[in-house]
Amino acid sequence: MTPNGTMKNHPLFQKAQEYLSKGYSVIPVSTNKKPLIKWTEYQTRKAEETEVQQWLQQFPDMQLGIVTGAISDLVVIDVEEGGDHTQFPETLTATTGGNGYHLYYKHPGTPVKNGVKVMELVDIRGDGGYVVAPGSSSTKGAYDWVEEATEPALYTGDMLQSQPEMSLETGELVQTGERNVLATKKAGEILAYMPHAHSRNDTWALLQQWNETEVAEPLPDEELMKVFKSIADRQSTHTTTVSFTLTPFTLRELYAEEFPETEWLVEKLIPLGMMGAITGESSSYKTFITQALAQAVATGELFLGHFPITKGKVLVVDEENNKRIINGRFKAMDVVAHDNISFLARNGLQLDNPVHFATLQRVIAEIKPTLLVLDSLVRFHSKDENSATEMRTVMKKIGELAVKGCTVIFIHHHKKEQGFGKNSGSGSVRGSTDIFNALDYHIGIKRTGNTMQIKQHKLRVEPEMEPFNVELKLEDEKVAFAYEGVDTTRQDMVDETKVIILHMLKEADGEAVGRKDLVTTSNMPQKICTDALKELVEKELIRKQKGERNAHEYVLAGTEETEDSVEEVGN
Repeated sequence: MTPNGTMKNHPLFQKAQEYLSKGYSVIPVSTNKKPLIKWTEYQTRKAEETEVQQWLQQFPDMQLGIVTGAISDLVVIDVEEGGDHTQFPETLTATTGGNGYHLYYKHPGTPVKNGVKVMELVDIRGDGGYVVAPGSSSTKGAYDWVEEATEPALYTGDMLQSQPEMSLETGELVQTGERNVLATKKAGEILAYMPHAHSRNDTWALLQQWNETEVAEPLPDEELMKVFKSIADRQSTHTTTVSFTLTPFTLRELYAEEFPETEWLVEKLIPLGMMGAITGESSSYKTFITQALAQAVATGELFLGHFPITKGKVLVVDEENNKRIINGRFKAMDVVAHDNISFLARNGLQLDNPVHFATLQRVIAEIKPTLLVLDSLVRFHSKDENSATEMRTVMKKIGELAVKGCTVIFIHHHKKEQGFGKNSGSGSVRGSTDIFNALDYHIGIKRTGNTMQIKQHKLRVEPEMEPFNVELKLEDEKVAFAYEGVDTTRQDMVDETKVIILHMLKEADGEAVGRKDLVTTSNMPQKICTDALKELVEKELIRKQKGERNAHEYVLAGTEETEDSVEEVGN
């Protein structure tokens, strides 16, 4: 594209023209919301259309940002996901990529500072700030206008509760010789003010903004990240000394102790008072299955019409879905209104925030649920899901919620492009293996059409049960489930493989056949062949022996084997 050619037809160029015509100052930003240029000058002057065209040529994947403050006559209140944007006067509004809201207000004519956490889940962007413009996207999602008001209402300071405000401004530009010292100080201030943000990306973005706007010659990102990581790691590893005792016991004492029988929330499927997970790929109906479980526990009905349960109250803490979606899903299952299921929805609850965690514990103590559901895991912490160290702390907090008589279950996702039978339970769960390792039980769901295979990948207290199938019934916008019995798909494959192996060995006419040849010729998965060979040896239909280089070989158990042996397989 050339500046004077088809670049003018670019959607973002047209969007920039629209914003410039409204008097807004625009800048190019990346999908991680970071300015792609030194943008200080655009706080006092607006870009020309030719500059926008040049940006589009230079940064093909750029998005648009709107500079807030007097230059654009705008103040933006940023309400994060879970915050209440309706507490503010109606104004021009946009939805954000992170499922929050940007409320656009007319600048009052007097300086308005940028601030973070000026209220719970609320930031403000004023003079010297910027926001991602509607019509653009970030790594979290798209930004779009909401048709509630066409013009910004006037911003007044009393819109925000009187709380300490952390400003990103220092008054004067930081000079080169003091950049590192003040960057360290600023990183500490930001992390101390908002230590439990939804992710480190939020605090990192604020430090970047300070670096771009308040430093005469901004530090390179690599150097700034070293400062940020050093302070963040120091904060996360800070601990308080507490009393700690160890009490050894002997084997004799262990044998003398009496252990009660396992109590079940769902018989032989989900133990009572323990922590576990339901996982599956997108559209596997794992949330609906969990709702069916909640309804069964709340009413005392059989789960899936098959499994006995322990009746009790249920608390569903849903950070994934809003009230409208929760309401629609329960109605789709024809659940009649009752008081045995309580909800918390989109409150921004972070289990690694001590205040949030203590508050949730108080709610649990009041409701005394037999089942606590967390939907979904990724929404309840600010840690790196792939870090074993960080996820270990999150799983520890969830485990603390599983107390006597209360089972905790959270919804989580499978890794992308993972076949249901291609890996173990730990290999299918997204994120660090410490997530799976911490579980007392784990239930995986795979949906194929209207059949759902449910598999117990882990159960600490007893051997896992056989996988079973559930029919998914979707009629007239209604959702229902029906237990269909033990899943026999795998055993059917094993039995088919056994027949193939017996025929191959019979045709060998008493000669031994190597394991590798049996696997290759049968054209069956190696694990299926292994199980088939094992079962045939156990039934004494074939014998295993050592061949050349100690390779395993197999022969028929007798020289007079007939078709009767083949037909015996699977009986």
